[in-house]
Amino acid sequence: MEHRHGLMVDVEITPTSDTTEREAALRMLDRQRSRGRRTLAGHKRYDTREFVAALRERQVTAQVAQNTDR
Repeated sequence: MEHRHGLMVDVEITPTSDTTEREAALRMLDRQRSRGRRTLAGHKRYDTREFVAALRERQVTAQVAQNTDR
């Protein structure tokens, strides 16, 4: 979803597992053309070192809820 207007930008249906949502998010980012600064918002399941590092490689700012339950 696009943040400001709530428009659907991309969709992907995946089986359920611990990592498929994050993997799908990265694939969707890769399909989008980069138009300047990009951000990705997500709940605390997106707060992993690997995922945030993958976002940084793509020059995407992570706005994810901090996972304090670890």
